[in-house]
Amino acid sequence: MVRIENVNYRAHRIAWVIEYGEDPAGYEVDHINGIKTDNRIENLRLSRRGQNRANSVHNASNKAGLKGIYWCKKQKKWRAQITTNKKVIKLGSFDDPFEAHMAYREAAVKYHGEFANFG
Repeated sequence: MVRIENVNYRAHRIAWVIEYGEDPAGYEVDHINGIKTDNRIENLRLSRRGQNRANSVHNASNKAGLKGIYWCKKQKKWRAQITTNKKVIKLGSFDDPFEAHMAYREAAVKYHGEFANFG
């Protein structure tokens, strides 16, 4: 029997422990489709913190509504950037927010692979 000592475990971690019989210490359990309530075992995978963050959607405070971009007041342009291995990589400045987002999408595939999320 597996003993779960941390009472703050969420349903996805409990599902993982039930299915695989061990706590994936040092890893996060990521929802592949990004839906936090979808705890089917086929929707769960182990990830490091950075990979799990890569699979997240854009921040609610993001005024553009597109992940990986922001408005630069000084330049009066859209800036695209991505974070990987705790480093920010600047992808350029763009007149059009969709061009900036496309630069982010390409970089997400390159740096995040299967964990890339464009949301």
